[in-house]
Amino acid sequence: MNKQQISAISNALRKIAEDVTPVKSFPFQLHDGVAYNISNESAVLFNEQINRILKHSDFTAKFSSQFLEKKLKTILSELLQNTQTYALEEELGKLVSDLSEYRDQTEVFLKIEGLQIDFCFTLGKARLSPGDDDLLYYIEMRTWKIVKETRHTDEEKVAIMNELKDSIKKEFSGDCIAIVNVDAEPIRAREIAKEEVGRSIDLLRYASKALYPLRDDMRVGLKGDYPKSRRQIYAISQNSFNPGQDNLGSPRRFRIDENALNRMEKIGVFIISDALAKNSVTKYEEVLIRGIHWFSVSLTQTETSNAFLFLIVALESLFSPYSGQSIAGTVSESVAFLISANLKGRKQLIEFIRKSYNKRSKVAHGGNKEVSESDYYTLLSLVGEVLLVCIQRNEDFINQKELMSWIEDMKLS
Repeated sequence: MNKQQISAISNALRKIAEDVTPVKSFPFQLHDGVAYNISNESAVLFNEQINRILKHSDFTAKFSSQFLEKKLKTILSELLQNTQTYALEEELGKLVSDLSEYRDQTEVFLKIEGLQIDFCFTLGKARLSPGDDDLLYYIEMRTWKIVKETRHTDEEKVAIMNELKDSIKKEFSGDCIAIVNVDAEPIRAREIAKEEVGRSIDLLRYASKALYPLRDDMRVGLKGDYPKSRRQIYAISQNSFNPGQDNLGSPRRFRIDENALNRMEKIGVFIISDALAKNSVTKYEEVLIRGIHWFSVSLTQTETSNAFLFLIVALESLFSPYSGQSIAGTVSESVAFLISANLKGRKQLIEFIRKSYNKRSKVAHGGNKEVSESDYYTLLSLVGEVLLVCIQRNEDFINQKELMSWIEDMKLS
């Protein structure tokens, strides 16, 4: 960040400092030994400076706005207390320099619900581990190493660690734990880790429909994101009442053993896993990752009509129409030529996808939610099959344009 940019941020902070007034009403700012009121305009200007710094040298890869807000507020507090003598430009330059040299490998642990594993394996940038005694001990030892360096007494350190051990055991024992290493400050590391584990979960949901029956609502997700539940329903008539219940989610967990890993490999899960683990992916791999994501999102919907919409979105993310062509025509013909080898099968697929588009339009624009389960599961199966074929062609294409060109060649052959 050059001197001109530092100067611009300094001028903005000085303008904010001039606008600050003593605390007279709520809400007010309180941090670093200062309390003050600030106008909405100044609050917006302050946030703009945070974003300006984050844009420098791709700081967003390592720092959250929350982390940087705290750093910048500390500088603002010093400016408010020492307006005439504070070397603002110098401190801002030092902050940017420190951020540029920041190195801190953060290991993030996240619980995944609905998944059962007995061994460790990697999916994308996440390492999946059972929440066994070895993992708990590892987390505890890493935590204890830090607690020992605090200024507490030995008795206080032991008490703190005992409390943390109980918390660690309660959160991570017995479940599948995702572990992601991120070179970032802790807040941003948690954000990035959730994104990476989310991509791994997309792959697991995609795999679940190949390993389990389509109608089995296998719920896999970060803790709290996609929970299983059971709800009681009472139906009362004139002369009787009938208690019943709905089970939300499959009663079983997605179990991954050696057999499951072999089947996951056959449907291309680890092809995409390898792509996710890379620092950069091809344009075609981006298309595949996006298609799998929307397939995964469809599985989390409680309404069949919404799930149906997201399956259509998954198809649209895979196929791009040429100029003058309709998206419905492009998608229906692409699906037909990808997964059927004869004229009759292709005609049936084209007809089904076109009808699906009509239903999609009624749902999206007319509020009509009458999508049958039969249509939904048929479309779900087709999208899964299309994704499989596209994944198997990963080494054949660099981008979506090459995929579409290949499909056009098949039409003409």
